[in-house]
Amino acid sequence: MRAQQGFFFPSITYFAMPMALLALAMNIHHLQHLLHWRHDVARWITAYGLLALLILSAVYFRHFFSRGREALIKEWRHPFQISFFPLMSISWLFAAYFLKVYGGGWLAVPFYSLIMLLHGLLNLFLINRWLFDHQLTLDHLRPSWFVLLSGNFVVVLVGINIDGFVEWMWLFYSAGLFMWLMFVTLLLYRLIFVTPIEPQYRPSLFIFLAPPSLACVAALALFESPWHLAVWVPYSFAFFMLLIWLISGRRFFRNGISMISWSYIFPLAAFGLANQSLYEHLHQPFFLWLALAVMAGMVLLTALITAWLLKQFWLSRIGETPRD
Repeated sequence: MRAQQGFFFPSITYFAMPMALLALAMNIHHLQHLLHWRHDVARWITAYGLLALLILSAVYFRHFFSRGREALIKEWRHPFQISFFPLMSISWLFAAYFLKVYGGGWLAVPFYSLIMLLHGLLNLFLINRWLFDHQLTLDHLRPSWFVLLSGNFVVVLVGINIDGFVEWMWLFYSAGLFMWLMFVTLLLYRLIFVTPIEPQYRPSLFIFLAPPSLACVAALALFESPWHLAVWVPYSFAFFMLLIWLISGRRFFRNGISMISWSYIFPLAAFGLANQSLYEHLHQPFFLWLALAVMAGMVLLTALITAWLLKQFWLSRIGETPRD
């Protein structure tokens, strides 16, 4: 029974799963339109991601309004876990995008407006918290802080497909770009000169790819030109960081497969989308082949994590303790 409660008790960190799945679905949806695929493969991954999002949201809010409320409030007060709350808003932003894609445009606009407002408030609350928390130290700065910044660029990417939000797109883009330049400098300083990331959290390092990759795609849409520093500086940084993580692959393999493995999918989906967008503008095969390689890796990794989840669920049903 304890194993079951531990396995099913909700946490804000679990929203990394639907966020990753819906980011993968957006990546594949864009690619299949770029290459004129006949079959809508993205529809099935979208359904998987939305199902995970609905189940997690229902369980999370059921616990929030019951006995589990105190444990969930502790996450908001925790200096590390508070940075994961944008996982929820980003997941729902992707949901708004697919409402628009699959014929729910009349609902997508008010729904997107609500989630955009929620994510904007998270920006204000989290940055205010970080500014005035006297107990906050450089050791509290984690890769998870990039989730908030990534969400600002997701606001832009989703809003581009929904008319009437151009001014807000520039606001979120500018805030995200400024904070990314600041946080990436501080985080690299912390990881190199102060304390390296704990081994169990190494997969979260892949989030380095997400803000610059999404910033590249957002710049392509906002500036409407591939020949702009706002396009190439973020993309080049993301590509450079990917190469660093690839040559460090053995360190990531040691972590195996667990819930934190979803941390790989969202950044890779963002990087793949950046390559697709550059191919769409420049028609250079290099970007297409790189996007296809990234997509294949994401699909394989998603299958492995899903198999691991099914195994953990089965172990919890037969009374054995699932491995975290």
